[in-house]
Amino acid sequence: MDEALPRVVPPAKTPGLFALLRLSARNPIEVWPREVYEEDLFHLPGPAGGLIFLSAPELVQEALVSSVNAFGRSKEFLDTIRPLVGNSIVASDGPRWRFQRSFCAPLFRPEQIDKFSQGMLDASVEAAERLIASSEHKPISLLAEMMHLSLTSIAKTMLSDQAMLNSERVIGAISNYLKEVPKAALYSTLGLPKWILRPGKKSQLRARDFLHIEMKRIIDERKARGLETGRCPDDLLDLLLSAEKQAECGAFGEKDVLHNLLTFVAAGYETTGVAMAWTIYLVSLHPETENLILAELDEVTRGEPIKPCHLNRLVYLRQVVSESLRLYPPIAAMARRVVEPVTIGGNRLDKNTTVMISPYVIHRHRKLWDYPDHFNPDNFSPSRAAGRHRYAYLPFGAGQRICIGMSFAMTEMLIAVGTLVRTLRFSSTAIRPPNLQLRIALHPSDGLPMRATRRGQVNHDLKAD
Repeated sequence: MDEALPRVVPPAKTPGLFALLRLSARNPIEVWPREVYEEDLFHLPGPAGGLIFLSAPELVQEALVSSVNAFGRSKEFLDTIRPLVGNSIVASDGPRWRFQRSFCAPLFRPEQIDKFSQGMLDASVEAAERLIASSEHKPISLLAEMMHLSLTSIAKTMLSDQAMLNSERVIGAISNYLKEVPKAALYSTLGLPKWILRPGKKSQLRARDFLHIEMKRIIDERKARGLETGRCPDDLLDLLLSAEKQAECGAFGEKDVLHNLLTFVAAGYETTGVAMAWTIYLVSLHPETENLILAELDEVTRGEPIKPCHLNRLVYLRQVVSESLRLYPPIAAMARRVVEPVTIGGNRLDKNTTVMISPYVIHRHRKLWDYPDHFNPDNFSPSRAAGRHRYAYLPFGAGQRICIGMSFAMTEMLIAVGTLVRTLRFSSTAIRPPNLQLRIALHPSDGLPMRATRRGQVNHDLKAD
């Protein structure tokens, strides 16, 4: 059934300037030509010098590891994301980034993620029960449901209190902000003044303002309860409030707490929710994969809820999730700006050159993968994975800025996908495959309409300790 898999069909030729600008504002991935999927390095002409695509793993390693100090975050990325998250961990460099990274790192240690697993399981069971109830009457949007699950999981783990979040409004506001990112990035590329009112800017700013107000409300409520002196942080918000108290004057203030809280909520919910939706969609198209997942779950868990002790033994389920992340990496593109002249793979890159490292392109590159547009979990069998270049697969980025929440996200996806597939059978109700839309995450255009039917009697004891 791989002919039904959504993919981007590269344009037959590079669009002219007007078409390039129009497509870039709507969905930039549509302008990437066939050559980026075939060549190690490719220059795509465009405004402000265009883009240099680095697609060979060796070149990616040079840029992200060996010559990392020659690269900074792209102007377009910072211009579009900083109004939302300020100088948080995702939008800072240098000492400020290192301080935030080191302070947040304890939250993502294996023992802490194991503690989070019960919240992830509870969120997954609630999602299964909600799907059973709603899908009996009409098809559901799988994307919307997985977004809701992901945000619930974050609330139960990172915030320790789901009721603190106004979930529906937060989801809508994040979506409204991020869908305008391609337009905002194009305006930044063209060097247009920030005061120019582009289409969609007002709604984007309203979404930002709501999210800031919502995060401040959550922070103020937590502060009002009081932070016990010397208490080890229990969740993300406690950790951030501890950083505010311990940092030198002005190094990490109230706005930094707000911006980092919003960063983890928005980035964690958005990317993981999209990834879970794509994974379940792929499983629904491949019954043989579904059967192998069910057999493995039965063998490993013996009917119990999925626990941390099971995860290393769910080898095939991990292969399925990994293959889904290959075909539809949540972060499909990472732009970098050259801050000092550098030579990569024998090619000199001048200062201010914009370099594109695209996991979507690399994961479908003709030199790196057999049948790159097909779904094949065996791509991640232990033998195949062992022989693959480290930088041929980077769903969570790479180098020193590799996603700090990678282990959290993988644990959540294994628990959620395993729980949902064991409980429900999913079938697509779409007439045609969805198109792919690049915002910050890689979205299906139609929300993935699905029918979810009960596989058997729902086990209401899944929430057992």
